[in-house]
Formats: sequence, C-alpha cells, structure tokens
Amino acid sequence: MNAGLPVPSRIASRLGPALGQRVLSAALALLTFITLVAAALIAARHFDDRHGLSHVHGAWLALAERANHGDWYPPPFDGQTYAGTRFMPLGIGVLAGFLRVFGDPLLASKLAALCTSVALIGVLGRALMQAGLPRAYALSGGALVLLSSPGIYGLVGYRGDVLPVVFQVWAVSLIADHQDPSPRRYAGAGGLAALAVLAKLSALWAGGAIGLVALAAGRRAFVPFAVTALSTLSLGLVGTELLSGGHFFENILGLSGSGIAGGLKGAPGKFHYLWLESSLLSWAVLPVVLYGFWSSLARGRLELVQIAFVMAVLLGLVILADPGTYANHLLDVVVLSVWLSGRVLSDGLATPGPRTVPALLGVTVLVAGLAGLDRSVADDLRAPRREPRDPLASVVPGPGPYLFEDATIPILRGQRPLVLDAWMFLRYTARHPEAEGHLLGMIEKRELSHVVLLRDPLGPGAEEWYRVQAYGPKVTAAILANYQAAEVVEGYHVFRPRPAAP
Repeated sequence: MNAGLPVPSRIASRLGPALGQRVLSAALALLTFITLVAAALIAARHFDDRHGLSHVHGAWLALAERANHGDWYPPPFDGQTYAGTRFMPLGIGVLAGFLRVFGDPLLASKLAALCTSVALIGVLGRALMQAGLPRAYALSGGALVLLSSPGIYGLVGYRGDVLPVVFQVWAVSLIADHQDPSPRRYAGAGGLAALAVLAKLSALWAGGAIGLVALAAGRRAFVPFAVTALSTLSLGLVGTELLSGGHFFENILGLSGSGIAGGLKGAPGKFHYLWLESSLLSWAVLPVVLYGFWSSLARGRLELVQIAFVMAVLLGLVILADPGTYANHLLDVVVLSVWLSGRVLSDGLATPGPRTVPALLGVTVLVAGLAGLDRSVADDLRAPRREPRDPLASVVPGPGPYLFEDATIPILRGQRPLVLDAWMFLRYTARHPEAEGHLLGMIEKRELSHVVLLRDPLGPGAEEWYRVQAYGPKVTAAILANYQAAEVVEGYHVFRPRPAAP
C-alpha cells in the first residue's frame, strides 16, 4: 500500500462516482440556464433594432419583400435595378411569411430567426433524447449550440442558415436510432432532406448520408427514400421556376458557384481558423467525437450521424473555398459535433463501472462553454441598442436615387434598392459586362444623390474587399472619381457628388 493517511470510510463513500456525476449534472444545468437566459436577453433587448444585422440580412429582406409582391426571383438585371441571388426559395418564403404577418422588416427578421433557433434547439434535443440521453442532458446539448458564433448569428437575425439544419437533423433522426427503419421512415427522411436543399443549396449532408445507408440497406429502404426526395425536390424546383416566370434557374444556375474560382486552395486553413474562432465548444469536444469514431470502427460499423459529420466537414471545405462565405456556414459542423459527443455521453452513462468519458466530457463542456460565453455571447450582451433604426435619415434624405451597399436601409425606408446584393452584382456583371455599364453611367453622370459604402475604398483592406467581395474595381474607381467622402455614420461611409469643374 502506498504511503499516506487513511480517509474515514464515511467521507470516502460520499465522494464516490455518484457525487461527481451529480456535481457535473448540476454544473451543466447551470451552464444551460445561463446560456438560455443570455440568449433570451439578447433576443429581447435587440428585437426591434439593427443589432446583428448586416448587408447579408438586407439581401434576404429585399428578396422577401419582392416575393410578397409576387416578384419571386427577379432577373439579375431588369434594366434599372440589380437583384441576382443564390438563395433558395424555402428560406426566402419563410422570411416573406414573417414579413407579411408583422410588416416591419426588422421585427420580421428577428422573429424568424428566433423561431428557427428554437426549432433547432428542440429538434436537436429530441434527437439526443432519442439517442438515450436523459432529458436534462439533451436540453443542454441543444442549448449549447448557442455558445458559438454560428448559433448567435442564427439567433439575432434571419439569414437562412438555421432552417436547413433543422430539416437535416430531423431527417437523420428519423433513421439514426432505429434497428430496422421502416420504408415510411425512409420516405419521410427523403422528403425532409429535399426540403433542406430547397432551403439552402449546399444542405446535402443529410441526404447524402441517408442515401448511402439506404443504398446499403437495399431496395426496401432506398426506393422510398429516393422517390420521395427526388419528387419533393423536383416539385419545389419546377414550381419555383414557374412562379418566378423563368428567372429562378437563371439566378441559381448562373450564380451559385460563381464565387469558387480558385478551387480548394486555402479552404482547409480557413475552415480550421473559423471553426476554432467561432465555436470553441464544438472544437473542444472533437476528441470525444473522434473517440466515438474509433469505437464505431472497432465495432465494424459507422453510425449514420458520423457519416453525416464527415460529409458536413467535406461540404464545409467546398463552401469555404468561396471568398464570400463565413463562419455562419459552420453551424452544421457545430450541431453535429454536439450531437455526436452527446451520443458518446449516452453510451458512457449506459456502461456500468467508472464513467471516465462522461466525466471528461462534462469537464470539457464546462470549461469550453464558459469560454464560449465570453467569446461568442458576451459582446452581444454588452452591445447597446442601436438607435435610430435609420441612422442615415438626416444624412442621406429624400427618395434618391442613391446607391447603398447595405440594402437594409432602403428596405427600412420602403424603397427598392438599386443593387440588392453587391456580392451578386460583381459575380453577375463579370459574365455580363454590358449590365455593369448602366450603373457606371449613373455614377459617371453623377445621377446618384449619394453613395453609401460599408468601407472606405482607400482604407486598409478595402482594395481586396471591393475587388473580391463587392461591386468590383471599375465601379469603385468610378465612385472615387465622381464622388467625394462626406462623413462616416455608424460605420457607413457616405459619398456625395464632386462639384462640377468650372
């Protein structure tokens, strides 16, 4: 026996594994409570202001507003305005519905984001319960997604990333924890996987993973899955094409992959950096996820959720090869990381004896979760309310015409933006230079009363921004030649026409 002092048996018995599990359970419950309260405070405090909204949200709102006027998928250039997009119809339709019911664009965006985020927490929590986790742990898993930047992005404003994840988690959960799923379940999963694609074109990991499993299971599984998936997807695509008057495929086929020009070079580094920066929690549980993979390989059978995770990572690499994509596209990886670590926890809790994995996972989640609160949530909690809703009302008055890089401001004014999405404008005019000439003519003739940009074109990093992200070098050069900087208001750089030469 090693040297030491004996501990009374009464104390030793109280400090056993049961007490450790109770302490960890209480700590996780407290972290979950803090997370949900913080999310509720953020949503309540900023439900009617511009906090968290960006020019991307402006593009979503502009498309939803036009959809409500029967103008689904307007042409990228109609001779007067530019409106190209690669967003899918179901995501636009959900926001258009909220906009029609509530009227106010900011309120519609906030409520749509809140409802889809609640749906994601619910469907992920239900999937974790289905995997065998107790209700309290399952709720913690769903809520902890909010301890990531992608989770917070989806909470503060609607931009179409959460809805497809909801459909995909739902689809996979129909099959994942059933010994012999019925054809009806495969059919339902196929329909949900198709709805995910109709909400976001790159939402393919659920359909791909379920398709592989169904193919291996035989015709009884694959046929109902494939028939339902293809029929739902075809109906949605053809219906949208007819509803848009023939402009849907013009937008989607012409603009969806237009940002991926340099292949996958640099994508792994960007993926790693954004994953580490945006979701410390899901990165921290990666060893547990890999432990689950090792256990499955040792048993000779990969789980459906693990196949989905691999596909989500591969898709993330392709998506992030596009310079216009950011950490919001990593929501899928965050959710699947939490789901997989929860499944490992479920196995650990069900195994008799020392519960090393649940204890290590609990400590990891606590430490990374507290860090995630500081990194992803604290700034939103401290952020002051942004007033007024239109900070440029007195600086850029009147009906225009003017050019806003952020379409949110014209939408708040009840006006149609000249350029709906500066990113799509650059992609479209690169293939159709004649369309660019219309905007260049307006700028060179100084017909625009104001030009409002998100960056100073002469500032650091702006050259790359306006070469790769927005408008392009020709438009930027024309703005600098014909307009002069006037003032900066809440990050908006306002330009007015230069005086005419004597």
